[in-house]
Amino acid sequence: MRRTAQATIIASVVCGLMVLAGCSSSSSDSTGSDGAVPDGSFCSLYVAFRSSNDSLADDVNSGDAESAKAAITRLVRQTELLRKKAPPEIKADVDVVSDYVISFDQLFAEYGYDIDAFDRDEEASDKFRALSSINFDTSLAELRRFADTECVAGGATTTTLAP
Repeated sequence: MRRTAQATIIASVVCGLMVLAGCSSSSSDSTGSDGAVPDGSFCSLYVAFRSSNDSLADDVNSGDAESAKAAITRLVRQTELLRKKAPPEIKADVDVVSDYVISFDQLFAEYGYDIDAFDRDEEASDKFRALSSINFDTSLAELRRFADTECVAGGATTTTLAP
């Protein structure tokens, strides 16, 4: 199936989220790749978030609207959990990332989570670009930096994190 520039844009943002979320998968919202339930700390929820979203790009670009919806819905729930547990020093960045993911979900919902329907709409890429901001890119990088520094240094991770 041929994808246009709009689908490529989505794939690149999903890949950006994958840099944040890349590890091995799990279908549960708060279970790590090893099946263990996190202790509820921000770091363990972050590790579970990363490990549960490695199929996001494949699901969104699969052409299967139900898979895309499930993957994006899971991502929304993951960011909501992170938002609830975010330490004060990273809370603003988690809020920005969570707000973006919610907006991403709302945009895709307009198209029934169908990337082909999105791809056919000439205005869709403008809508999608309007979601992104320098704040989002910065917050995404800060969240990753914080987790890689504080969570790994604190011994909270038991999963090997993808670079």
